[in-house]
Amino acid sequence: MVLFDRRPRPPSGGRRILFVGEAVSLAHVARPAVLARWAREAGHEVFFACGSRYAGVARSEGLEPIELPTVGAALFYRRLSQGRFFYRFEELREYVRAELELIGRLKPDLVVGDFRLTLPISAKLAGVECSSSPTPTGARRRSAGSPLPRAASSACCRASCARRSSRR
Repeated sequence: MVLFDRRPRPPSGGRRILFVGEAVSLAHVARPAVLARWAREAGHEVFFACGSRYAGVARSEGLEPIELPTVGAALFYRRLSQGRFFYRFEELREYVRAELELIGRLKPDLVVGDFRLTLPISAKLAGVECSSSPTPTGARRRSAGSPLPRAASSACCRASCARRSSRR
């Protein structure tokens, strides 16, 4: 097992934040890349990870992307169009393995993901706070009264609050 030293806090006292985009679409990388740039401008130490397909988007925001495994967009959308779940179990297991390794190496205070479905699992296993950036589709679903986004956000909120309470 490799142990990594925690880097010192940014001089501003900001947090260490890992942003992760799922490179199956431009939007899932662009949103967290913009958020990462804003967080960096606000004095936080930021890291950005995504698949190689849209790494240039992160670079255009002044970030140096860390590569993470991502299902190819064509395969993702083919599965989706066939009514199948877009990930296979082995792929999800590889996602979690790679995310846990990255979180262990970077030691962030917070991870923020966009459509990286395994990230909340990895963050919970690593004991790190996690947030998912909202998507326009999710916002439409919420306003239409679908219980899924509300239930998922409630579960994340309860888990986050429980972690904070147990640290006191």
